[in-house]
Parts: sequence; structure tokens; C-alpha cells
Amino acid sequence: MTSLSRIKIQELEAEKLRPVLEYFYKGKRSEQLDSVISSLFARFGTLHRILHAAPEELKAISNVTDQLACFLVELGVVVNLIDQKNNNETVIKDIPSAVRFTRKYFNASPDRECLVAVALRSNKSIIASEMSFQGTIDTVTTYPREIIRFAQKNKAKSVLLAHNHPGGSCYPSREDNLSTTQMDDILYKIDVVLEDHIIIGEDGVYSILDGRKTDLDQLEIR
Repeated sequence: MTSLSRIKIQELEAEKLRPVLEYFYKGKRSEQLDSVISSLFARFGTLHRILHAAPEELKAISNVTDQLACFLVELGVVVNLIDQKNNNETVIKDIPSAVRFTRKYFNASPDRECLVAVALRSNKSIIASEMSFQGTIDTVTTYPREIIRFAQKNKAKSVLLAHNHPGGSCYPSREDNLSTTQMDDILYKIDVVLEDHIIIGEDGVYSILDGRKTDLDQLEIR
């Protein structure tokens, strides 16, 4: 990911965090609020990591009080509970349901290639999901250790991977096929199934494990 892309993502996420932090900085200069937000993203990189950081890590940031650190931790817990409730009601049973669930991540960064990981139970209901990586418009880097960590942390029976090709074809590149084979082998060694790796492009959705493309007008996604 380029430095410019990373900065843009952080600016968008900072705007989501700002109303929350304004509660703690009422009557204080906006410069102090800006400084805290800037420091949080400089240390943790993403809003997800900020809300899932340990209190000690948060309090190490200048001007983050004990109260603010505790609030951010509690907010992370609430977000997790909401996500878990929604996830418990969602089952990934086919390509359309996989696209419906993962496209919220891609819609948030339509011009950027992203990789999303979804942890599943044995009945294919969702345990957790996260945007694992973001790349430039034509590349996304897969780090197997991060996917393994994600699967083990959530006690997944299987993992679905999805990434997008902004403005391009859904057909996989040689690197897409190689990384999928690699992840399939690595997950197998920890007794986790790679459910599929789908690619969403302008011309449809491609399932790497099934080796077939589905046109967007055939998906009946609402």
C-alpha cells in the first residue's frame, strides 16, 4: 500500500472516531483532539486495531487518559457484540451470500484492492470477519501468519477469503492461484478448511477453488 493510500484510509476512519472522542474533549482546543487522533492512528494504523488495543497500549499515547482508554476498550467490546449478533444470523452458504457479506468492505474502499477473511463455524455461520490487508489498485499482499492468527483466535472450522479487482476482471492472476494453494496447505495443517477464495471484479465473481466464474447478473444480490 502506498503512503498516500494509507493516509487517505486513516483520514476516513478518523472521521468515524472523531465524534466519539469529542465527548471527552468538550471545552478543550480542537488541536488536542487532532493530536490524540493522529497519535492513535500513528501507533495502531486502523480504527479496528485502536478499538481492540489493550488499555496499557492506549494509555501509552500522549493525552489518552485512563477514562478514555477504558472507554475505547469498552467500545471495542460493544462493536464485537454487535458484529457477533449480526454474524450469528448470517450463513455463508453460496457465492451470493459470500458476496453480500463481504462487499461492505469493498464498498468502503472501492478503488483499492482488499483482502477480507471470514471465520466460519461448522454450519457455515460467521464467527468473525476482518479486512486483513489493503493494497494498491493492482496488488494485495497476503500474509499467511495473519490469516492463521485470525483463524486460531476465532476457533474457526473454516475460513473464507475474498478480495476484489477494482475496475478489472474477476479472473485470478498467477499470484492469486499460488497464494490460494499456499493458504489451503497451511490451513490444512492446523485443521482448518479453506472454504473458498473468491475474487470480485467488474465482470463477475470467480471461485478459485471451484474454478468457475459467475456473472454479476446471475447472483441475484439484494
